[in-house]
Amino acid sequence: MKHREFLRLMEAARANNADGVKSAILPFLNELLAYDPKTGSLTWRQRARRWFQNNHAYRLWNSRYAGEPALATVKNHGYKCGAILGVYFLSHRVIWAMVHGEWPDECDHINGLRSDNRIKNLRNTDKSGNQRNAGLRSDNTSGRVGVYRALDREKWGANIFHHGRLRHLGFFEDFSDAVAARESAEVILGYHENQRRGGLFNA
Repeated sequence: MKHREFLRLMEAARANNADGVKSAILPFLNELLAYDPKTGSLTWRQRARRWFQNNHAYRLWNSRYAGEPALATVKNHGYKCGAILGVYFLSHRVIWAMVHGEWPDECDHINGLRSDNRIKNLRNTDKSGNQRNAGLRSDNTSGRVGVYRALDREKWGANIFHHGRLRHLGFFEDFSDAVAARESAEVILGYHENQRRGGLFNA
């Protein structure tokens, strides 16, 4: 069974079929990668000959990459990522799959640090749950998630995401009243304490 899965995976990789690679690679992640749960880091394992078309490619790849950090590039979104068999993956999703044997729906960083991929800092949630654990957007000018200055009204506005929809909480003369409205909504909707932290996240 696993041999057929391997052939399907390699066929998808040779055809540059990203969806095919992602659907077939799950049983092979722990063969390709080593994970350290204490640091959250991934390294490339020594790769067997069957992964290569010839001996030269086999020796060259292992001499360059075996034992080296894997999926460790940090992009503007703050996540670690990289390519496996030419297909782009987010590191934290790969780690969750390696540990639990299945892909997560939405993999959330509990402490809000997108580069902290220790398994104890990862949890599987839905999209609305990931939004609830988001922090301050890079374009936020009030210093408080979900609170903004409505220049056309010369008031402070407050909003919050719930079940994937942005809910308006009202306009307020005082900044503190807008913050209070947002905090009240966070408590009611079960938002995470990370909402009060900064960072490049969705509000």
